[in-house]
Amino acid sequence: TFDLFLEIRQRMTERICLGMDEGAAALTLAILLGDTSRIEGSILQNIRMGGIAHVFAVSGLHVGALYAFCRFLAKKCKFSKLPTFGFVFFIVVAYGGICGYSASVIRAIITCLCFYLAREIGVKADFLEIIGGAAIVVLLLFPTLLFDVGFQLSYGACMGLSCFSKPFTRLADNGIFLLSTLGKSKEQRMEMKKQKENMPPAFWEKGIGVAVGAIVTTLAAQTFTLPITVNTFGYLSLLSVPLNCLVVPILVALFPIFLGLVAIACVLPAAAAVYLLYLPAVLWHAIVLPFELLDLSKTAIVGLTFSGGATTLYCAAFVLISGKINVKGWKKWGMVGLYAILFLLAMIVGNG
Repeated sequence: TFDLFLEIRQRMTERICLGMDEGAAALTLAILLGDTSRIEGSILQNIRMGGIAHVFAVSGLHVGALYAFCRFLAKKCKFSKLPTFGFVFFIVVAYGGICGYSASVIRAIITCLCFYLAREIGVKADFLEIIGGAAIVVLLLFPTLLFDVGFQLSYGACMGLSCFSKPFTRLADNGIFLLSTLGKSKEQRMEMKKQKENMPPAFWEKGIGVAVGAIVTTLAAQTFTLPITVNTFGYLSLLSVPLNCLVVPILVALFPIFLGLVAIACVLPAAAAVYLLYLPAVLWHAIVLPFELLDLSKTAIVGLTFSGGATTLYCAAFVLISGKINVKGWKKWGMVGLYAILFLLAMIVGNG
């Protein structure tokens, strides 16, 4: 029987392989379609040891990036609400079909659309309530996903974003401000802070804000999913957080653009793929070069596990830090310190 999505997937694969060399094509197929079968084994293992192999599993990262890009395009084109929803819905659902409507893709689509609809119809709910509602919808449709690692990682990352994005952003903003006012008196700092609040940010400040936002988002997601990642894969990559903070924002920015270029290559004559995909191929080689040259297995702690008690203490400490629980001052930091000590003891006992 004819399968439109399968035909599109095969056409995309054909154009990618035609327009790129073997190494770049393998990475592109992995990032865009989740097909890692063509990536060289040593490189894939190195990427896993670096803690960023999750970028090859088409899920919330990919669907979320595509969703945000579609919203951005609709806004620039000045679409009204209904055409915007139709455009976003069509693109996101079509991409899910091309990826085979795996459980992770369906989960991500439902989450994005629930989030979008809640905001559009004026539901006054915060991010945590929206993703909680989306999780309930997903589990009503697919109850067994509760035990799926992908489900746990996706919603763990969302929990991290909800809990830690604001405090981490405040911490980063305060740090940048202190660095920019080194050597200034307290009065001068107060005056500069007032001026900053009353003036629009300069171009370079906007650039720094975007970079900080991308790093903070990645760090927030990584913080909450760390115990799940360690217990699932059996190792802790010491470079996981810095590599994710570096690579994930780049991929989020490049993913919808590269997907668009491949889509254009599919409708143009085959020869156009060589020109359209030349720059993406160069960029992929630049991104993967460190993973070809270095042995990241030496940066991973193998055999580490988080016990149930250690995981509970870890999450409790960070939830307190996030401000979601109304405990302030010395009580808050005293409890965080206590949880941290008990967490370390639980890790020593559990991995002794």
